[in-house]
Amino acid sequence: MGVRYFFFHETGQVEKVSYAKFQRIFRAEESCPRFADKSIRYAHIDLILENRKPVSIGYTEFSTWYFDEHGYHRLDESKQLGSVLFENYARGNNDEGNLVDFRSRWAVNEKKRRDWTPSDEDLAGLRQFLPNLI
Repeated sequence: MGVRYFFFHETGQVEKVSYAKFQRIFRAEESCPRFADKSIRYAHIDLILENRKPVSIGYTEFSTWYFDEHGYHRLDESKQLGSVLFENYARGNNDEGNLVDFRSRWAVNEKKRRDWTPSDEDLAGLRQFLPNLI
């Protein structure tokens, strides 16, 4: 299995990001001043490999990260979202009686707000990095 990460800029440019850099940015260990007080759309793509060559796509995630005034990923928000989504998944999303879990509703709505569907232009940008797969 292989993994590829991409940032999608407002200009339409698609930027391939190394695994190590993506992880440093995600963990807020590395600042991206160009993203200060902004957001960036990203793609996480898992590739199926044969003889170390990508032959198909196994999983895709298109979502958004938000950055603080210094260009660091707002990791606390992402951790909170992931935690609530995992709790919701682990308990089977069962509401008991009249109890309403507003954290779960927030998390589901927040996930929907962050996720996005790539346009034809976005997919064309990815094709330069993943020919014959997209």
